[in-house]
Parts: sequence; structure tokens; C-alpha cells
Amino acid sequence: MLEEIENDGQEGAAWGSADERARQRLLAGLLVETGLADKKVAKRWQSAVVGGDFDADACAAEVIASTPREAYESPALLERAARIERDLLMASHMRGVRAAGRRVRKATRNTTAFFVANVVAFLVYTAVAAALLLVARIGYGWSVDGVIDRIVSVVRPG
Repeated sequence: MLEEIENDGQEGAAWGSADERARQRLLAGLLVETGLADKKVAKRWQSAVVGGDFDADACAAEVIASTPREAYESPALLERAARIERDLLMASHMRGVRAAGRRVRKATRNTTAFFVANVVAFLVYTAVAAALLLVARIGYGWSVDGVIDRIVSVVRPG
């Protein structure tokens, strides 16, 4: 592959087949993302993207040509390429009917967890209120019955 890379330092239009151009583009992107490409070249092409003057083939050729030969042996490059490959393989699995089913199951789990958390919180608050009423009754002789009777007499006089 290194021989191919060295031979492809020409302009993008002179490159061969579409699959080779795609490989070069992906490799250049991986080199920039992993920090192995020449920083000045990467910055210049990032500015070109922002400015609207991006040429994918020319960018790939320049990034690859300016990257040191040792960079192609980097474990970081291979690891990132493997993660991208995995993500692309699973992309179709993450869409469509299967993905909708997964989203429904996830939403159901989230809804169930929300419901259970609220029930537990309600029970804890109720237990704390009952404990406070118990302490008020035993320690101070105060009963909630009198409060309830006064509320009832206000609402329904007579």
C-alpha cells in the first residue's frame, strides 16, 4: 500500500479508479483525525473547507504526500480505521424496523425506570411524613385529627 501511496502524490484527477480515490480520501481523513498528518497542511485544508474551496482529491493527495512514512504503521491509525469500519458495518442495523424496535424497548425501559423511581420517592416521602406525625403525637401529644376536623368544619359547616 505504501508504494501505491507514494505513486499517487499527483493531482486528484490523475488518480485511477473511483475505489482508489475513495481509499485515498479515507486514508487522508484518518491521518488528519489521528493527528498523524502534517499540521500545517491539515489546517490549510480545514480553512479551505470553511471557505468553500474544498477539493477532496487534491486534499487527499497533499495530506498523504506530506505525511511521514512511519505514520502508516501507527496502531492509532489502524484502531481508528477498525472503529470506522465497525460503525459503517452497523449503520444499516441502526436504522429501519430493527432500530425502531430498539428505540421502543429503550423508551419502555426508561419509562419503567421513571415510574419506579417516582413510586420509590413517593414511598420514602410518605414514610418520612408518617415518622414526623408519629414523633409529634408521641413527643408533643399533637394529633392530626384535630386539624382534619377543623378543615372539615370550614368546608362543610354545621
